[in-house]
Amino acid sequence: MQKTRTSLLIVLASLLLSACGLIPDVVLEPDALGYDNASITTTPFQNAELDSTSLSSLSSVASGSFDPITFEDTTTTIPISPQVFEIVQGIKDGVTVTPPLSGAFPTTITITNITLNISLSDAEDAITIPITFNGNLVLEQSTCLASCQYTFAAGSLEAAATSLNVNISGSQFRTVRSIITRGGDNTVELDMSITTESTPELVGATMQLTMDVQSNTVKF
Repeated sequence: MQKTRTSLLIVLASLLLSACGLIPDVVLEPDALGYDNASITTTPFQNAELDSTSLSSLSSVASGSFDPITFEDTTTTIPISPQVFEIVQGIKDGVTVTPPLSGAFPTTITITNITLNISLSDAEDAITIPITFNGNLVLEQSTCLASCQYTFAAGSLEAAATSLNVNISGSQFRTVRSIITRGGDNTVELDMSITTESTPELVGATMQLTMDVQSNTVKF
């Protein structure tokens, strides 16, 4: 009975401190979930199926994945009663594009949609976190040899770096916390779909890009 009462008092004290903003944020290492700097190469782009609202005749779509890898638990202690797990992340500057079927590289490419599924698991739990970006990230041609290097335009650089931000809370947070603190090997897998607009189209080309996790923060 005394143990139960003590545990309850600890939880209540934690909640009170959280409500008063007295518990500092906990900052985890950028690779706490195992995929910082992960390189993703898409399948060849295809013509996007058109709809009347968002896609044009120059839209192309492709998918890519980061094959499952194992990673170790975080070395940072994560309290049990946070409000949210905030991940600030996006696409690293510098994207490689192979030749389209047309043989001509576009001067600029606009990424209009990214969908990303982050799948985390260990021996006991598994979770998939979906993220969607809709907007305009403009890539400008840099150097071309057998393939072309593109960098984000000045007006898109910051947006690209934060385009895949996500906040994890509630039961999702508890599952992620268990996976990365329980002990033993963890596995992460990324699946991504990208829609672009360009002239000429990217049909037949592939795109290689790199994930950039800037911060993982547990907030109260």
